[in-house]
Amino acid sequence: MCSITIKDLVKIGDDAEQKYGLKDYETMTMHDINKLIIKPVCEKTGKPYSLSLNPKGLEMNVFCTHSWSENFKEFVECIEQAYASCLQKPNIWICSFALFQGDAKDIEKQLDTPLENAPFIQALSKAKEFLVIRNKSSDLYSRIWCVCELIFATEYNLVPGKTKVVGPDWSSIKSLSVEYAKADSETDRKRILDHLLHTYRDYAFIDGHVEQIRSHMRSEMKFGKSQIELSGRFFDIMTHHREKYLKNVNGYIRKAEKGETITTTIFGVKETEVTVKDDDHYIVCGQVAGEMYTLTNKEFIESYHTESPSRIKLELPPYKRLHEKGFKEYRSKREVLAHKVNNEDIEWFRSGMDKGHNENKPVFYMAPWSELSLVEEGDFLAMSYPYAEGGLYRIEKATFEDTYQSESNGKAKSLK
Repeated sequence: MCSITIKDLVKIGDDAEQKYGLKDYETMTMHDINKLIIKPVCEKTGKPYSLSLNPKGLEMNVFCTHSWSENFKEFVECIEQAYASCLQKPNIWICSFALFQGDAKDIEKQLDTPLENAPFIQALSKAKEFLVIRNKSSDLYSRIWCVCELIFATEYNLVPGKTKVVGPDWSSIKSLSVEYAKADSETDRKRILDHLLHTYRDYAFIDGHVEQIRSHMRSEMKFGKSQIELSGRFFDIMTHHREKYLKNVNGYIRKAEKGETITTTIFGVKETEVTVKDDDHYIVCGQVAGEMYTLTNKEFIESYHTESPSRIKLELPPYKRLHEKGFKEYRSKREVLAHKVNNEDIEWFRSGMDKGHNENKPVFYMAPWSELSLVEEGDFLAMSYPYAEGGLYRIEKATFEDTYQSESNGKAKSLK
């Protein structure tokens, strides 16, 4: 319950800038903010900074992993950008604000517990999303607590499907083995390494796991535009024109089974593959392209009239098989804002990609579900309306034209 809001975080930065001046504020790290702002409040109130802002506590949504050596102003800006397109901003667990910041003994007392009971790990076990903040100066995984957070976030199924990565590219930062990762407390460092070695056998295995996430972070910048970049280019375009589209076909839907794997194929082309990790999901089969994809229970309720399903009426073999597998027909209530991808957009997608990526190769973006997704000229980029969390995603041209219609101009395919 020791989270803070993004609004709280921005105000802390604004107050620091006002008190110490822009020139000094722009050079401050989290260490400086802790010394000048957080610790004095903790000493005065006797509780973590977050509880001085929100005495009843705030239930967390997002766990933030980061390095205290980062520039604090850039840290705040990264978090703002990560959720710029979200109408409802999440509460974020940030260790400096969530723990009582006192002297070394105060910190040691809070962390003197079996590792799985440490505040960081308990918070991770409740998180809905894992937010990784990169910085210009250091490898996040040169800090042993960040390594520990990554490993436990993976065990709690936050990595990779519920992970968001923001901040500067890491391609120029030298990577070291976790064996040399540091901590302010040598005791913490030793017990974390002992735990990881006991669980994963050797440093090479742990290094391999950490390198996977490093590579994923680099690939997001190198091979495809991020959700933050998409939002920066297309959010204002979509909301300014407010061209709403209504889904005009029903969906065939059934309850998902934990552990099953769903491969999304549109007109025979594989798009994504997802393994269902809990009992909170539904499987949708589209009427037009026959694509399969998953929805959370919340998304299902928001997107369909769940109170009045009907039996699938079509008697052709594919539809009979769907009926036999438990699919029912639901009326959609989905509305989206959309933008038709043009040649100028494709050039923008291509910009900033690695030099070997020439104009004949396809272009990609990082989808909201943390996978690189193809985008082509004529496709539509869409986002839910009213504006909601979930980001921008691609709908293939033919699928969009056959399943959505403009609220003002009729069929989507009539639009230029």
